Amino acid sequence: MAPRKGKDKLALPAMRELVLEEMEHIPRRPKETQCYLRMAYWVSRMNSLGKKAELPNDRSQVMKKCLEDLAEEKPGVKFQYDEKYFGIRGEK
Repeated sequence: MAPRKGKDKLALPAMRELVLEEMEHIPRRPKETQCYLRMAYWVSRMNSLGKKAELPNDRSQVMKKCLEDLAEEKPGVKFQYDEKYFGIRGEK
C-alpha cells in the first residue's frame, strides 16, 4: 500500500495499517531502548501521512529524523531497524 501524494491523503485507518506494516521492520527488543525508536517512529510517521504533515511523506526521511532526534536524547544508544527496508545504509 503506497501513500498517495498531494491533497488525496490516506484515511486514518489506512494510515494506521501502513505504519503498522512499517513498524514490523523495527524490532521490539531490547525493550528498554527500542521502545523509544518505535514510539518516535509511530508519532512522526503518522504525522507525515496526515493532512497537516510537518515531515516529508517518506519512511526513510522519517526514520532519519527519528534517529537524529534520539541521538541527542539518548547518546550512545544503537537502535535497531531494517536498514535495507528504510533505505539507510551505514548511518547512525
